[in-house]
Order: sequence, then C-alpha cells, then structure tokens
Amino acid sequence: MDCFFMIRFRMNKIIGVLLILCFYLCTAFSQHHQADAEWIRGIVLSATDKLPLKGATVKNKRNHINTLTDINGKFDIQGKKGDRLEISCIGFHKKEIEIGKTSDVIIYLDEKVEELKEFVVTGNKNINDIDMRKLAGSIVTIDMSKLSVQPEMDLLRLLQGQVPGLMVTTSGELGAKPVIRIRGESSFSTSANEPLYVLDGVVISSEAFLALNPEDFEKIKVLKDAAASALYGIKAANGVIEISSKRGFVGKPYVTFTGRSGVTLKGPRGVQMMDSKEKLELERLIQNESTPGYRYSADYYRKSYADDPRLDDLIANGQLYLDSLRNINTDWFNELIKVNIIQNYSLGIRGGTEKNTYFYSLSYGKQGGRIEGNDIQRFTARMNQDYVLSPRFNVSLNIGGGYSETNTPNGSSYDPATLIYDLNPYEQKNNPQTGEPAVLWSYPNRTFYDLMNEYSRKSNAKRIEFSSVFHWMPVEGLDVSGVVGTDFLLNEKKSIVPPTAYSQKDYKNDAKGELTQDKASELNLTSNFRANYNKRIDEHDITLGMNTDYYYTAHDGIGLHGYGLPSKINTAAGINQGLTDSRRVRTNSRTEKNAQFGFGMAFGYSFRDTYDIYGSYKRDASSLLPSNKRWNTAWSAGAGWRFGNYAFMKTNKVVTDINLRFSYGYTAGMAGIDVAGTVPVFAYQTEVYASGRIFSLKSLYNKDLKPQQIQNTNAGAELTFLNRWNVSADIYKNTTGDAILSMPIPPSNGYDQMYRNIGVLENSGLEIKISGDIVRLNRFTWNTALSLSHNKNKVVKLYGADKLFSNNDIQLPDMEVGKPVGTIYGLRSLGIHPIDGLPRFLSGEGKEIDYTYYSSLRSNDFVQLGYNTPPYMGFFNSSVTYGALSLSFNFYFSFGGISTYSRRYVRDRDEIQYNAVKGQTSDMWFKPGDENKMYHTPNIPGSAYSILDLPSSETVFKTDFIRLNNVALNYRLPASLLAKTGFVRYMQINVQAQNLWSARKETDKASLINVVQPVIVCGLNVTF
Repeated sequence: MDCFFMIRFRMNKIIGVLLILCFYLCTAFSQHHQADAEWIRGIVLSATDKLPLKGATVKNKRNHINTLTDINGKFDIQGKKGDRLEISCIGFHKKEIEIGKTSDVIIYLDEKVEELKEFVVTGNKNINDIDMRKLAGSIVTIDMSKLSVQPEMDLLRLLQGQVPGLMVTTSGELGAKPVIRIRGESSFSTSANEPLYVLDGVVISSEAFLALNPEDFEKIKVLKDAAASALYGIKAANGVIEISSKRGFVGKPYVTFTGRSGVTLKGPRGVQMMDSKEKLELERLIQNESTPGYRYSADYYRKSYADDPRLDDLIANGQLYLDSLRNINTDWFNELIKVNIIQNYSLGIRGGTEKNTYFYSLSYGKQGGRIEGNDIQRFTARMNQDYVLSPRFNVSLNIGGGYSETNTPNGSSYDPATLIYDLNPYEQKNNPQTGEPAVLWSYPNRTFYDLMNEYSRKSNAKRIEFSSVFHWMPVEGLDVSGVVGTDFLLNEKKSIVPPTAYSQKDYKNDAKGELTQDKASELNLTSNFRANYNKRIDEHDITLGMNTDYYYTAHDGIGLHGYGLPSKINTAAGINQGLTDSRRVRTNSRTEKNAQFGFGMAFGYSFRDTYDIYGSYKRDASSLLPSNKRWNTAWSAGAGWRFGNYAFMKTNKVVTDINLRFSYGYTAGMAGIDVAGTVPVFAYQTEVYASGRIFSLKSLYNKDLKPQQIQNTNAGAELTFLNRWNVSADIYKNTTGDAILSMPIPPSNGYDQMYRNIGVLENSGLEIKISGDIVRLNRFTWNTALSLSHNKNKVVKLYGADKLFSNNDIQLPDMEVGKPVGTIYGLRSLGIHPIDGLPRFLSGEGKEIDYTYYSSLRSNDFVQLGYNTPPYMGFFNSSVTYGALSLSFNFYFSFGGISTYSRRYVRDRDEIQYNAVKGQTSDMWFKPGDENKMYHTPNIPGSAYSILDLPSSETVFKTDFIRLNNVALNYRLPASLLAKTGFVRYMQINVQAQNLWSARKETDKASLINVVQPVIVCGLNVTF
C-alpha cells in the first residue's frame, strides 16, 4: 500500500505542475499580441461519414510547425495565405491543401482502401471484423476518444446512453459490475442474457473490465443481430461487444499524458427520514416502552404511575428530557456519507517506422466510495506491436495486464449505510457531558462505535492477456489471417469479521472472529483462423470466406471459511483449526472446463456498390451438451440496398443518401448454463458417512436438455439529409424456442432444481436515432444526437401449461402465456380499513378480503400491475464548439417500468426503536375512524405480513427517470502558444461532471444501493 500512496503523491505532483504550466501559458497568451502573426483554423473530417477525426497531424510545410486536431477534429496553426498544409491520420490517406483567401478550412480525408500494389497489408486485429458483414448486419461503432476522457473507471459503464437498444444498468455500489443487455431479454433466465465480449479477437471475461483502462482503446463495436454476430456461433446468441485497442502509426513518437483529479460527492439521500420532533411523537403514539418518546411521556407516567405522589415531578422531568432530545438533530447521512477523491492518470506512447509500429501505455486510478472503507484502485499496462515482415505478411503482438483492488465494508448481512436510516436523529456518537461513547436507543447496550468495523472485504483482480495476430496475402485478393490468444483472470476475495466485532461477543475468545477467503481463476483460450478472398470484376464485388475456431474456458476455484482469529492475524494462518461443530473449518473447491469447436463460411456480393447480398453458415460443437446434441448450427442471410450511386441521388440536395438492409438468422444458445446442468458432474461433500466422505452429483442434470433455438429478424434504414443529418431506424424480432430455465422439482430425489426447456419467448423492438449538425460554421459547430428505443417481450408458449408458478403456497404466476417476462403481478388494494387499521384487498370475485385469506388466494385474485424492465429508453447528446472551447452533455432516460415500494423504514411496534420514514406519523392508522391512511396499524399481527409482502396496486411506483450522465467543458490551448514551448504538440484542459442531476417519479429507494453518486473532475490532456 505504501507504493500506492507514493504513486498517488507523485501523480498529484505531476498533474499539479502541468496544470500550473497550462494556466501560466494561458495567461501569457492573453497578454501576448503580435500584429504580424497569422493563424489558420480548421476542422478535419472523415469523407466517408463526415465525423471529426481526433489526433490527425496538421503540418505547415513552410514553417514546419505541427499540431494535432482535438476531440472535435479542430485545429489552429500558425500560417498565412499560400502556405501548404499536410494532413495525415491513421487509416486515412494523406492530403495536402493550399491556403487561399480564407483562413478557416474544412478538410475531408479519404479512408485507405486495401490495394495490393500500393500498400502494406495491415488488416483488423479482430479477424472476425470483416467488411462484408456490414452489408446487412446491425452494427454500431463507438469512438472511444470522447468516452475515455470521462471520470469512469469501468469501461462498460461508459456505454450507457451511447448505443440504441443497449441497456446498461448500474449500481450505486463502487466496483459493482453493471448489467449489460443488447435488445432486452432473450431468455427466461436473467443470468443467460449477457453478450459475448471480444478484445482484439480474443474472448474475455465479463469480470475483467475493472482491470482495463478505457484510454487504451480506440473503438467498440456492438453487434446486435445474427448477420453481424453469427460468425462467433453458439457463444454469440445474445450479441457481441467487440473492443479494439489503440495501435501505433508510422512517424515520430507521440507521448500523451492524461490526468484527472476530482471529488465524488455524497449524492441524494435515497429516503427522507424523520427529525427528532416527529420521531419522538411517533414513539409516543405507538407506545413501546423501549423508546424514549413513550417511556418519558406523560402518557406513560399516567398509565404506569397513576397513584404515585411524584407523578407531576415525573411528568415534568420526563418533559425536560424529551425537550433535550428534541434539540438534538443528528444528520446521520452527513455523519456517515463522505465526499471522496477520484483520480486517474494515464501515459501512452505511439509511433513507429514502416516496418514496426507500437503503442505502449501505463495507467493508475483510484476512486473513493461514499462509506469509509469503500474504495477501488487500478493499475494497467499495455503493449501493442505491429511488425511488417514483408509487403504481404505482417504480425501483431498484444500484451495487456491489469490489477484492480476493491475494498468494501458491505457484506451480505451487514451494510453500514443502513445506519443512516436506523439511527435516531436524537442519538449521538458521544455523550456531550462526559465525552464518552453514548449508548444508543436504537441498538440497546451498544454505542455507535460498536456498530462500525463489523465487517470488511477486500477483492482484487489480476489480469493478463496475450494475443498474436497475423495477416498473409499470398495472392492478390486472398487474405489468410489468424489469431491465437489467451485471457487469464485471477479473482481473490477475503472477508473478515474481526474478533472485536460486537457480533462475536458471545463466543469464547479462541472462537471469535470469522474469515472467508476465495480464489477463482478463469482462463479463456481463443484460436481462430480465417481465409477471405475478394475479387472485383467490373461492377461486381465478390467476397468468399472460410474459418475454423476453437474456444476453451476453464474455471478453477478454492475457498476457505473458518473462525477463531487472533486480534492481529487476519489471514488464513490465524484460523483456529481445533474448533468443532458449527464453527469448524470448511473448505471448498471447483474445477470446470468447457470447449467449443466450429467451422464456417461466409459470402458477400455487391453489384455496382448498390445491391448487396450477404450470407454465413457456422457449425459448432460445445462440450456443455451431451454427445448426441453437441453439434449446432448458426446461419444468417441478408441484403442491402445503397442508393448513393444513383444519378438522381447525386443531384438531390435534400435527401443525400439512403441505405436499406434486411437480415434473418438462426443460432443456438447455451448462455448461463454450467456443465453440471447437462452432463453428470460429481463432487465430494464436507459430510462424512462411516469412514469415507460423501461423493455425489453436484446437481441433477438433464440429459435431454437442448440448446435454446434463437431466430433473429432485422430490418434497418439509414437516411442522410442535407449531407449533415443522419436518421437511422431498426426494427427487429427475436424468437427463442426451447428456452431454458432452472425449475423447481420434487425434493424427494435429493435436489430441488433442474434445467429444463420450458417454452418459447418472443422479443421485439424498434430503435431510432437522429444525429447531425444543427450548425456547421468554420468557427462554430453544434451537433446533437437523439435516440429512442422500444423493446417488448412476451411468452409465446409454455410447454404443458399457460402459467408458471414457483410459489407452492399461493397461485402467484411467475410467467404467463401472452405476458412479458418480468411482469409484476399483485393484488388490488382497497386501502387501510378505518375501523381496524388492517389492509383490505379485492378478490377475483369482487369480494373484500383481508390477511386471513392468504392461504386461499388463487391466480384470478392477482392482476398485472406492470413490468419491472422499462420498455422505453434512450439518450440525448449534444456538443457545442466555438473555436478552441467546447461544451458537451449526455442525458439518459427510461420510462414505462415499475417497481415495488419497500416499507422497510415504515416501523411497526416491534421496530419502532429505529428511525422511520418521514411522514409516517401523519400517514399511519392509530385509532378507529382514521381514514385515508397509507400505513396500517403498528400493532398488526405477524401472520398478516405474508399478504403484505405481496405486490399490490398501492405499493408499486413508476421508475421513469431522466439523468444528466455527463457534462464536459473543454478548452484546447492555441497551437501558437504551444509552439513557443518547442515540445508540446497539443494541450487541452477540461472540467467534467457525472450524474449531477436526475428527475424521477421514484420517491423511496429504501437504500443507497441504487443511488449513483455525482462526480466532478478537472482534467489535463497533453501530447508531446
């Protein structure tokens, strides 16, 4: 840890010096005026899609001054009329222009087209990223240059609000993995909808992203349909996210330093709780003697000391004590939730020669969480080398490594953040008179300090990946390529309940303390070999492709759980191995392996660069399946129609381009299924019978289980207006047959769950995106993007039934034919009865029922209340640039979903010692005649909670929200100023904020787990 702090100190020092230098240069520039200085300003765009090119080199050939374009493709460079500028960018042809009368220019660069006689073969590092799948497939490419500068350590979180149809659900807990869905749910099981992740052609684990530095990557592609992802076979049933790392380029090396430092703010409270005055009054009304609001009230004394001659004095003294408590209003949110620091530093070097190009990088980042003891930090390193061994053959070597460490005080049964809502506002950490720790009313016989440091967990991930890619062109038009790589991830977790924790006080000294330690590794091996042949004959462009691939995944894990820790040894070596019974040492381990082998072919044809046809076929064998069901097929077919080459389009000034595409595909899927569910897997148990350990099946396998059969249909259109506005729309329908779900089975055979094919699920939707330039002037641009996606699913068929139930007590359906997965069913509430304060509901027959009817509930008593997954989501991005100054922001929104209120902080008589939700005093029923109350009587029978825990029309709320994801203000220092340094090519300073504002109908989250904290950072980007 000393090393971490040393690096942090030095990095802060470096960025501090650079910021001072930056502001000094700005000041100098503002004071410097040269009448004879002339400047050329401009923007560099891609001629293909009119998008700005960041990092393009602009050179004045007269004075030999160089500069780089900024994130918006803009530049300024010292020059004058008649000067010639040379513009170059990786992946584009160089261009020279002569400056005419205007000093503001717009420059378009053409993408390089691979021609054997003119260039050295390069090729994509992901060899499945082939041009012909773009003819009909639904693929969205994300430029990482604008996302990587955001103050976010998790690469996947950056994708929120960037791609139509891509849902990224994040948690407020630091280091928690986001949930990623491409076009909704394609399976009944929530664990079987995750996409495939591929980095430079190598399959990687979804757990690896905290050990990746977003600034190491150039672009991300999201493959949504079968035409785009079928080349990956059975692993890609839920879509694919392809990640491409940065490469080197031919030229002198560029050294880039990026530094960001800022604060993580407290964020919203989640739930508004009572102040001391209201809480004491609630206690008086509920009349629990363990609370001061009643124990020192006149009501209590008159009831318990009616005949005591000291009654008046007791009442007076009690009132004085209650008055003193009312004057205390401890804000436990501010006491426990802290503002913390976030910082991120990255150093990269890019360059190379005609024979060898390279990219190296190092990074360090750290972010503190809202609760003391919660933080995350990360180190990463990357080396990408590209070697041109001959004009027809090149090889790339990619090596990346990372280390991330997450600390948290949150456990499965302990979360210090809940104290915000449990501790009363009239309680304090210390007694103000004595200075000693104060005993709490909410936790009798305990102090605030007894509640802290009860649990800690440290998790770290060590990751290393290596891949080698080659491209060989033996004859013109034939590209033979291959990738061999491995991704290894080692996760380690250590959880400790210290022997000093209050929860350990009742155990003997040699049994106090608890330690859980786990190590789990995941190894992914990828090998993929592909041959593509492309031939152009007059107006015909033909591409043929073949490939074979092999994917292997191995999971190994070992765990230890023991008790009896010495006070200063918090490792496995300190466990007391002599303990028996419930506190004896327990160990566990697992080893699982699965492999996939496949071969396939692809075909692409274009006529006059206007009419496109694409098809692919893939056969896969998976070890997850029994031998007689091992081989499966994935295929796709599609067509495209590009209008750009028609004569009438070339003269049309309004609609300047139209592209249409259609695809249909089929694939099998086994996502979320482990090998023990399909073939017999045995394991040793911890129990001993006679003289030997029990050896049994890990789980009950289903030898008849079949892969899910997924049919995918997609139709899309892209229209360009006025050469500046782009409108795209996709409509899709996915049908999953033989959908898999782990189902309850009779426990008589020793197991309670088994995977089964249970039905057919349909998933469909519409995605629309509008993007373009509202204003496009030489010095001023304003571009924006708006996206709206609609997704819905429904259960088409359930084998053998029309409803699915998992609750054996009542007929509350989990799924129903014709209804979406995730439908929330509940009772129709009639509110709180004014006579007895108990809730009433309306049965399916229209009768009024209460909690005693619980065991008699039938399916017709429940109604559909809504869906837990919002069917609508979208984003709105906008960026305004004036000269060297730019302002951008991103909004993300979703609507149409519901959730159930948690009544966790609505206290009844048994829990009134804890603080309560604001307003409960006025909204709770206390006596006959109380009408229109929200909360039931505090003296409700325990048996009534069975029905109260069910959703109802009274306890659901809309989860609609809109959130300001990110806002950034950037300033690029003028090239004239940087030229004076002699070594700084580019410098930009920025201020960014995340999650600053949100609007939602949600009023009670019941915890901080879903509250996302705002982040504000200052950043500096310098290229030397």
